[in-house]
Amino acid sequence: NPASGRNQPILNVLNDVFSEADLRWQVSVTQRDQPIRDLAQDALDRDADLIAVYGGDGTIMEVARGMIGSEVPLAILPGGTANALSLALGIPGDLDAACRLIAGGESRIRAVDVGRVQEGFFLVAVGIGIPGDLIASGDRDEKDRFGALSYLVRALQSLSRAEVSRYLITLDDERVETEGVTCIIANAGSFGVPGLSLAEGIYLDDGLLDVLVLRNTDVRGIASIVGNLARGGAMVQEVAEPATRDEPSAMQHWQAARVVVETDPAQAMQVDGELSEAGTVQVAVIPGAIRVLVPAGASGDEA
Repeated sequence: NPASGRNQPILNVLNDVFSEADLRWQVSVTQRDQPIRDLAQDALDRDADLIAVYGGDGTIMEVARGMIGSEVPLAILPGGTANALSLALGIPGDLDAACRLIAGGESRIRAVDVGRVQEGFFLVAVGIGIPGDLIASGDRDEKDRFGALSYLVRALQSLSRAEVSRYLITLDDERVETEGVTCIIANAGSFGVPGLSLAEGIYLDDGLLDVLVLRNTDVRGIASIVGNLARGGAMVQEVAEPATRDEPSAMQHWQAARVVVETDPAQAMQVDGELSEAGTVQVAVIPGAIRVLVPAGASGDEA
């Protein structure tokens, strides 16, 4: 996807690595008026052994959408601003190194969950509130200069002026009512900054979604989050099990296979970096929906 976050030539790298490995390969370039998932479906129809995608998290999700249920593996060549998914899977950020996983490098296939939201899908997360506002106000020059850190800086700046919303959350068959400034329904724990994660215990292959609500936006709470990030910790202070469903804290954390979130007032929403309409959000996990090529030594999600 040439519209993704990085502006660098890639064909020479692909040609050098794949020619050295004697691989037959073809390139399709995304077009504004063509659904990306159609390109994946075309490759499947041509009996491709593997489908690789170069782009950001949104592009990767659109390709994966066309591969749900297929036994053909997906290879990720990180080319976006945040590359949260590749970080969570331990895939090298360097294009040459990522290509060599395809060309006979030490790799394995990992079955990865996919989240379904409304009529769409996601691999990383659905963000309600601050994450949606960040996408809506995103600046391309800022992303080019600072990469994924631009999201982090914006998020911390937004915390002090965020308005509190009421969330009515259905977690499988239980209902929880709470207040907060943002709600994140995560499939992956990474948000694109190496070494930093949303919370402990978020995995791409556990058949569960992780629901996080940030409740505390006072100065002390913001300072705690910033200090923890600076030390290389997670955004959430709880480092053991997720909080119980009736235990309030600055960041609440639950797990469920099916989630419904109702907000009052309505908030902006983003799905894997793409802005969407807010309202009642219905989410479910599809366990092991796609197969992804990852490094053989990768231990899984770093969260």
